[in-house]
Amino acid sequence: MLIPDAIRKRLAELDEADARKFGLDVAREFALRARTLTQGIYLMPPFGNHKVAEAVIEVLTD
Repeated sequence: MLIPDAIRKRLAELDEADARKFGLDVAREFALRARTLTQGIYLMPPFGNHKVAEAVIEVLTD
């Protein structure tokens, strides 16, 4: 997956906690947009942390 330079730059400017929140926000937005274009998404949460995957999926059930 290609991560746009603008997102990489923004992540580099943030501290660890804010970078995690920003990354989660980006993943959620991607999931919401992707659901209109495809039948599913494949999530690979960092270090197998299922809570991150759950946080992305929850926006799709609203």
